[in-house]
Amino acid sequence: MTALPLIWRLLTSRLGLVSLALLAAFAAHQIDKRLAVAEARRAGVDACEAAHREAVEALNRQIEVLADQANAAAVDLVIAMQERAEIERMLEDEARHDPDLGALGPDRLRRLGTIR
Repeated sequence: MTALPLIWRLLTSRLGLVSLALLAAFAAHQIDKRLAVAEARRAGVDACEAAHREAVEALNRQIEVLADQANAAAVDLVIAMQERAEIERMLEDEARHDPDLGALGPDRLRRLGTIR
C-alpha cells in the first residue's frame, strides 16, 4: 500500500504529468510505427500480387500462342502425310505402267516417295 501514495503524488505533480505525457507520446509513436510497418507490408503484398497476376497473364498469352503454333504444326503434319500418301499412290500407279519402276518393289518406291 505504500506504492499508492507515491503513484498519486506522481500523477498530481508537474513532473509526473510531463512523464505521463511523454509516455503517452512514446506509446503513440510506437503505434504509428507499427501501423506504418503494417501498411508497408500490405503495400508490398499488393505489389507482389499485382506482379504475380501480370506474370500469370503473360504466361497464359504465351501458352495460347504456343497452342496455336502446335495446332498449325499438327495441320501441317496432316497435310504432309496426305501429300506423302498421294505421292506413294502416284508412284505405285507409275510402277504398274512402267516395268523399270515395278522392278524396284514397294519398299523402294516408298523411299522414293519421301524424296521430292
